[in-house]
Amino acid sequence: MLNLDLNSLRTLSCLPKTLKKLSASGNQLQDCSGLGNMVLLEELDLSRNLIEVISGLGTPGLKVLNLSGNRVKILPGLDKCSHLETLNLSNNQLTKIKSFSPVN
Repeated sequence: MLNLDLNSLRTLSCLPKTLKKLSASGNQLQDCSGLGNMVLLEELDLSRNLIEVISGLGTPGLKVLNLSGNRVKILPGLDKCSHLETLNLSNNQLTKIKSFSPVN
Protein backbone atom coordinates (compact mmCIF):
# COMPACT_ATOMS: atom_id res chain seq x y z
CA MET A 1 0.00 0.00 0.00
CA LEU A 2 1.32 3.40 -0.97
CA ASN A 3 -0.44 6.46 0.45
CA LEU A 4 0.19 9.75 -1.35
CA ASP A 5 -2.89 11.58 -0.02
CA LEU A 6 -3.04 15.34 0.47
CA ASN A 7 0.02 16.43 -1.46
CA SER A 8 0.30 18.62 -4.54
CA LEU A 9 0.96 15.89 -7.10
CA ARG A 10 0.10 16.63 -10.72
CA THR A 11 1.26 13.29 -12.13
CA LEU A 12 1.80 9.74 -10.97
CA SER A 13 5.02 8.55 -12.53
CA CYS A 14 7.88 6.30 -11.45
CA LEU A 15 5.68 4.26 -9.13
CA PRO A 16 6.57 0.62 -8.36
CA LYS A 17 4.82 -1.75 -10.78
CA THR A 18 4.30 -4.22 -7.94
CA LEU A 19 1.82 -2.04 -6.02
CA LYS A 20 -1.53 -3.61 -5.14
CA LYS A 21 -3.05 -0.61 -3.35
CA LEU A 22 -2.53 3.06 -4.12
CA SER A 23 -4.17 6.11 -2.59
CA ALA A 24 -3.52 9.55 -4.09
CA SER A 25 -6.57 11.40 -2.81
CA GLY A 26 -6.59 15.18 -2.44
CA ASN A 27 -3.90 16.05 -4.98
CA GLN A 28 -3.96 18.01 -8.24
CA LEU A 29 -4.15 15.10 -10.69
CA GLN A 30 -5.95 15.86 -13.95
CA ASP A 31 -5.89 12.35 -15.42
CA CYS A 32 -4.92 8.76 -14.64
CA SER A 33 -1.78 8.66 -16.76
CA GLY A 34 1.19 6.80 -15.35
CA LEU A 35 -0.94 3.90 -14.14
CA GLY A 36 -1.20 1.94 -17.39
CA ASN A 37 1.55 -0.56 -16.63
CA MET A 38 0.56 -1.29 -13.02
CA VAL A 39 -0.98 -4.68 -13.78
CA LEU A 40 -1.03 -5.86 -10.14
CA LEU A 41 -3.02 -2.87 -8.89
CA GLU A 42 -6.26 -3.97 -7.18
CA GLU A 43 -7.37 -0.87 -5.25
CA LEU A 44 -7.04 2.71 -6.41
CA ASP A 45 -8.24 5.88 -4.70
CA LEU A 46 -7.97 9.03 -6.80
CA SER A 47 -10.78 10.90 -5.05
CA ARG A 48 -10.76 14.69 -4.57
CA ASN A 49 -8.52 15.54 -7.51
CA LEU A 50 -9.13 17.46 -10.76
CA ILE A 51 -9.70 14.46 -13.04
CA GLU A 52 -12.01 15.19 -15.98
CA VAL A 53 -11.27 12.23 -18.24
CA ILE A 54 -10.70 8.64 -17.19
CA SER A 55 -7.82 7.48 -19.35
CA GLY A 56 -4.61 5.59 -18.82
CA LEU A 57 -6.13 2.85 -16.68
CA GLY A 58 -4.76 -0.31 -18.28
CA THR A 59 -5.12 -2.23 -15.02
CA PRO A 60 -7.12 -5.41 -15.70
CA GLY A 61 -6.94 -6.64 -12.08
CA LEU A 62 -8.42 -3.45 -10.60
CA LYS A 63 -11.26 -4.33 -8.19
CA VAL A 64 -11.90 -1.06 -6.33
CA LEU A 65 -11.81 2.39 -7.93
CA ASN A 66 -12.71 5.60 -6.12
CA LEU A 67 -12.99 8.67 -8.34
CA SER A 68 -15.40 10.62 -6.15
CA GLY A 69 -15.05 14.38 -5.88
CA ASN A 70 -13.46 14.94 -9.28
CA ARG A 71 -14.70 16.57 -12.50
CA VAL A 72 -15.55 13.44 -14.51
CA LYS A 73 -18.22 14.16 -17.14
CA ILE A 74 -18.30 10.94 -19.21
CA LEU A 75 -17.26 7.35 -18.55
CA PRO A 76 -15.06 5.99 -21.35
CA GLY A 77 -11.76 4.53 -20.24
CA LEU A 78 -12.90 1.71 -17.97
CA ASP A 79 -13.17 -1.08 -20.58
CA LYS A 80 -9.86 -2.67 -19.56
CA CYS A 81 -10.93 -2.88 -15.90
CA SER A 82 -12.73 -6.19 -16.36
CA HIS A 83 -12.58 -7.25 -12.68
CA LEU A 84 -13.97 -4.04 -11.24
CA GLU A 85 -16.27 -4.75 -8.27
CA THR A 86 -16.63 -1.31 -6.66
CA LEU A 87 -16.76 2.00 -8.50
CA ASN A 88 -17.40 5.31 -6.71
CA LEU A 89 -18.20 8.23 -9.00
CA SER A 90 -20.12 10.35 -6.50
CA ASN A 91 -19.74 14.12 -6.52
CA ASN A 92 -18.57 14.46 -10.12
CA GLN A 93 -20.06 16.24 -13.14
CA LEU A 94 -21.48 13.24 -15.02
CA THR A 95 -23.70 14.17 -17.93
CA LYS A 96 -23.87 10.84 -19.78
CA ILE A 97 -23.56 7.18 -18.95
CA LYS A 98 -23.26 5.19 -22.15
CA SER A 99 -21.17 2.26 -23.35
CA PHE A 100 -20.54 1.26 -19.79
CA SER A 101 -20.89 -2.28 -18.48
CA PRO A 102 -22.09 -2.49 -14.88
CA VAL A 103 -19.63 -3.73 -12.31
CA ASN A 104 -19.94 -7.34 -11.07
